[in-house]
Amino acid sequence: MSRIPNFVNVSAEDVKNVKRGGNNFNDVELDSFLQLMVTELQNQDPLNPTDNSEIISQISQMRQIASSNQLIETLQGVLTGQSLGTASSLIGKKIEALTDTGENVVGVVESVSVSVNEKDDSRTYKLQIGSNRIDLKNVRSVLPNGASSSEEDATVAEENQPVAS
Repeated sequence: MSRIPNFVNVSAEDVKNVKRGGNNFNDVELDSFLQLMVTELQNQDPLNPTDNSEIISQISQMRQIASSNQLIETLQGVLTGQSLGTASSLIGKKIEALTDTGENVVGVVESVSVSVNEKDDSRTYKLQIGSNRIDLKNVRSVLPNGASSSEEDATVAEENQPVAS
């Protein structure tokens, strides 16, 4: 009986890396999955080969995973652009926001900075108000440039109401 030569070398380490991924498709690289599938096909029992419909199903799943990954990357790009646009549109505007310690800050946004987390490539958008760096997600309201807070606006509005005679 002749043996089919092994065209793809899959090490035990590759198998361990795929097994460690668990159910999370992001942990399994497409190349590793393809190597495992080709190795599986090469080493299958010739008297009991894998059903063609099963192979087609696996290929379909790989395409769905690739499409999902592309969609996630596209949506992350859109979110990045939208967040940066929102943050930069606040430059020169008066806002009311909370610091990371929960203090209320009111002031004009002077600049915007973006920091990138190297581990997961997430981005944090910070607004500079005086000496405070405020996270974009902590903005409570955007105020007219003449107002100092929503409470003061309500008080001024009540004081300016005409008195009924």
